Amino acid sequence: MKGNVLFLKAQCSKSEQELLRALRAIKQADSQLADVEPVLERLGIHPDDSSPFVQLIKNALDSRGEFELLGPKSPCVSRDELDLLATLNYFMKHGDNSFPTGDAFLRMSTYMLRLFKDCGNVLRETGIALRARPVPFMRHRH
Repeated sequence: MKGNVLFLKAQCSKSEQELLRALRAIKQADSQLADVEPVLERLGIHPDDSSPFVQLIKNALDSRGEFELLGPKSPCVSRDELDLLATLNYFMKHGDNSFPTGDAFLRMSTYMLRLFKDCGNVLRETGIALRARPVPFMRHRH
């Protein structure tokens, strides 16, 4: 794990821990939807709504070789994972009504933006609670 060691239980609520385990399972399952659907379904995410999460993780790992997603049973959490939770929380709360600004947002592809919005919409419908955290693309506002 890069940087400081952050413990999952200290940094994340129970629902966030479960969501991270599901997202980490996507990496472990090599993005096979059939292997991931039951994990997401335990969170209240219907199998028909699983695809954006699989594509989000697959693209995050492919497009940024340095994106750190730990193993499903890791007691730690990476800074990248915390940023991912913060970004999902942003899109869960704002949906399609607000377009963020900042350097990271400007570098985000239209496809990734759509995946974040789709995931945010699904999370909003499930009622999963995510903690408020600084969103990566809003940290460097001028």
